[in-house]
Amino acid sequence: MSDLHYGHENILKFNNGRPFKDVTEMNEYILQTLKDTLEPEDILFDLGDLFWKTEQSEMEALCNLLPKQTYKIIGNHDKERLYYSGGILQRYFKLTADLLDINLKMGDEEIQLTLSHYPILEWNHKYHGSLNIHGHCHGNIDSLNNSSKIDLRMDIGFDSEVAKREGSFLIPLETIIAEAKKKTYGLSFRTWSKHMLEG
Repeated sequence: MSDLHYGHENILKFNNGRPFKDVTEMNEYILQTLKDTLEPEDILFDLGDLFWKTEQSEMEALCNLLPKQTYKIIGNHDKERLYYSGGILQRYFKLTADLLDINLKMGDEEIQLTLSHYPILEWNHKYHGSLNIHGHCHGNIDSLNNSSKIDLRMDIGFDSEVAKREGSFLIPLETIIAEAKKKTYGLSFRTWSKHMLEG
């Protein structure tokens, strides 16, 4: 997930796609979605901009809904002092970072992801099929991401195309991979990147 902007009233003006009458309704929707969807054994990655001028008690109430294996990527609206050593929210996250590379296996395919708040032009193993999963852009560069032939980059934020299609700001990894496979016509990401580089 990314760009929840919990407590951010003006996000409703900036992003017409959020169907809430006010910030209270948006906050309630976020909390209810977390309660209804997440399981304690889930692994969750938050790619930034979780809160906006939110009271400590409200932040902690939301964080108490997160699974123990929640990883935090810092966004431009996140106050770093809350998440790093000694911060009041540090204990809710297994790891806090500006950028995170992960490797995983789905079926027979080895998949590499670079998780960031901002979209990246160049990232680790980009030319070997690595995907850059990001937030920050509120769906505004979805067409750029989709049209770029070599870049396997995707905005998964609250206001992105993929979140709207999913019907939730919580995007399962399987959905992210399936969306990226549309671009590669089902080819493995490594094979696709090799093919694109060879022209």
